[in-house]
Formats: sequence, structure tokens, C-alpha cells
Amino acid sequence: MVGTLDNNLRSGYLHEDLGIFLLRQIAAVASVPRPQDIGLDAICTILEPIDKRRLQAGSSFWVQLKAKSIRTIEYCYDELQWINDFKIPFFIGSVDMETGSISLYTLFNLYESGKINDFVVGGPSVILTLGESPREEQVDRRRVYLGKPIITWSMKNSNEETFYSKIFNLLNSWIAEENVNIFLRKHNCLNTLSWDTNEKPYISGSRMSDSDIISSIKDILPVLKRIAFYFINSRNQQGWDSMKKLFLEFQNMKIDIIELVGLVPLARNNGLL
Repeated sequence: MVGTLDNNLRSGYLHEDLGIFLLRQIAAVASVPRPQDIGLDAICTILEPIDKRRLQAGSSFWVQLKAKSIRTIEYCYDELQWINDFKIPFFIGSVDMETGSISLYTLFNLYESGKINDFVVGGPSVILTLGESPREEQVDRRRVYLGKPIITWSMKNSNEETFYSKIFNLLNSWIAEENVNIFLRKHNCLNTLSWDTNEKPYISGSRMSDSDIISSIKDILPVLKRIAFYFINSRNQQGWDSMKKLFLEFQNMKIDIIELVGLVPLARNNGLL
């Protein structure tokens, strides 16, 4: 209607604008125009201070921004698969207008829960909830609590002398760990991350089933075969010994390596034991 404005939409835009402003304190930010918004509000490249005038571009991440009052985000099957296919880390930014601050949340708990693989077309959606799970709450299969924010800062923090270097090192550590897990998820593996807000994450374990390990080994057998050929043709006894130990371990795991057996006489013909 002419002469009116939806206040809820306006509030959402204001929170998004503040979030973009805060992100630009620590990163080069390319915001997504609202008509092109598909669930990502900006791509950010963190900036490392080199000296008083120069900033070095670092790693990048996607971010979706939400007002602090919005504590849940619901994703259906197609949207979960879309998120799972991201090639760079994806964080959710919670913007607080009252304090002029932003908190970034990782989706690690979604991947760690395994629920991203549990949902099917036409099935129930998953509800991502910012914050930690209340102890007294009953188990809800659809709900995933994202835990504590990985980092929080405000406009006031930017006046601190070590602000930029601290934020860069912190986000750089997070992006590195997220990138490792992006790679590992392709092989049904995951490093378990633990963290406190405004502290670097640390690996507290890893997850991979025996069947996943065997499947992954079978996937890389052709590559190992080429490496073995290289050691044989170059008459590298030490390298060939390492490959034999590896193949023996595969046999102990009951993995069929028949395609590698033919390498043994070839190695002998090349003078290797």
C-alpha cells in the first residue's frame, strides 16, 4: 500500500545492514542483493593486518544474518543438501541491535549429529536452534542446537589495539578446521570440534565407522597402485617396503586387494625384495 512500510521487513533489513557493517570491520564483504537472496546474505574474506596501512586477504566464508530475536531456522531436505554441498564454510550471524554486536555460529553440530543425512524428500525438516540445549528438554529428533557462538564482537571492540589480529587469527583457525571437515565429509568422516566463544577450536576426537574406513581405502586403491608403480620403476626399496606394509595391513582388515597382487613379481623383476 502506498505510504506504508512493513515494520517487520524494515527491522530485518536494519539488522542485516548492521551485520554487514560489523562484518566489514574484519573482512572484505560482498553482500547479496535482496532480490537475489537465496539464503546467503554475504561472502566474506577475512583481512590480516600487515602494517598500519595494508591488509592481506585471507580465507573466505558464507554468512546468513538473523536478528538476535530469531533463535531457530528451519531447513527442509533440499535445503540441507544444498548446505551440505558448500565448498567453503558457512556461518550464521546473530545481530543484536541493542548492543551493536554480532555472534557467529558454526553448523558443526548439524554435521556431527548425522541428521543432515537422516532426512529424505518430503520428510520432516530440521530445526537449527542458536545456543546450547537445555538439560531438562526432551529429545527432539528434528532439533539441532548449534551450541555457543564461535565468536562475538561489537563496534566498541574495534577500538581495541589487538582487535584485528585477534579476530583474524581466531576466524582463520575456524575456517581451516571447517575446510578440513568439508573435505572429510566427502569420505563420511568428521573431526570432532570443541570450543569456547572467542577461543580457537580444538579437535577432541574423530568419527568414522569401520565400513566407512574400508570404503575409503577401496576408493584410494587405484592411487596407491600408481604410487607403488612409481617406487617399483624407480627401484626405490624403501618406498616399496612402505607400500608392502600398507598392503599387508589392508589384508589384515579383510580388504580385497587382488588388483595389487600383481605388483609383487613386477617388483622382483626390478630387483626389489
